[in-house]
Amino acid sequence: MWASSLLDLGQFSTGPLRTTDFRYRTAGIPVELSYSNPAKRGWSLYGRLGGVVSALLGVRSEVEGSPEATRTYSIASASTPYRRVLGSIRGGAGAQFGAGKWAMTLGPVAELGLVPLNAHPAQGFLAQSRPYSFGVEASVEFGR
Repeated sequence: MWASSLLDLGQFSTGPLRTTDFRYRTAGIPVELSYSNPAKRGWSLYGRLGGVVSALLGVRSEVEGSPEATRTYSIASASTPYRRVLGSIRGGAGAQFGAGKWAMTLGPVAELGLVPLNAHPAQGFLAQSRPYSFGVEASVEFGR
């Protein structure tokens, strides 16, 4: 489950600003290919490339101070403005330090949504905005 908030800064708004909260419930199936050298002690390189196919189980949006604007959609809703199936790809690479039965990895990672959340966008396919993220991942693995 993930959530986000927006602040309504509408061009023609004359009233007070309101926050809109969105809650999304999803279930997904991840697939990942990775490269590392678990036998090597000391420093080595690793790489990961994967993807996730997710089903959107439910969405709830609430506008602060306006309970009549609350919208709830489930996977069984007949008409929903959201796509029911989403997909994304994720990749990362970096340095790995291995010593015996454990390893530590550190490197940059990027994720890109393949399809937009909106089911009926008004703009063309290439003009649609898609979710993305960039960051740094660190992990420790035991019992190699």
